[in-house]
Amino acid sequence: MSKYVAQEIPVRFNIFLPTLVFGVVHYVRVCRSLNKLPYLVIYSISIVTFLSLISHKEPKFLLPIFPPCFIIIGQYLQYSLSKTRPGLLKAYVLQGVLIELYISIWFVHFHEIGAWGPMNHIQKYYPDYESVVVANKFEGNYLSLNH
Repeated sequence: MSKYVAQEIPVRFNIFLPTLVFGVVHYVRVCRSLNKLPYLVIYSISIVTFLSLISHKEPKFLLPIFPPCFIIIGQYLQYSLSKTRPGLLKAYVLQGVLIELYISIWFVHFHEIGAWGPMNHIQKYYPDYESVVVANKFEGNYLSLNH
C-alpha cells in the first residue's frame, strides 16, 4: 500500500476522512445515476496513483487533490446533514475546525518548532547581532547590504 494512502491522506484529512470516504461513494452513485463520469474521483485517484509510483514522496505533492476532495466532502455534508439535521452539520464543521486549529497550534508551537529555538537563542545571547543582509535602507531599485 502506498505511503500516501496509508499515512498522508488520513493525516491531512484527519476528522474529515470518514466524510471523504462516504462522500466519494455518494458522488460516484450520483454520477452513475446521471450517466456521467465521476471526474473528481478519477482526477484524485490518478494523481495519488502517479505519485505512488515515483520514489520521491512528500506530503506537499498531495496538494492538487485537496480542492476536489473538499468539494466532495462539502457536497456530501450538504446532502446528508442539511435536510435532516442542520444543527448537526454546523456542530460537525465547528468541531472539525476546532480540532484542526488545536492540531495546527500544537504542530507550530511544539512539534515543528523549527527555527524558533535558534532565533530565540541568538536574540537572548547576541542582542546586537546583525545579519549579513539587512534590508533597512531602500536605495533606488535595490536594497542595500550592511555588514
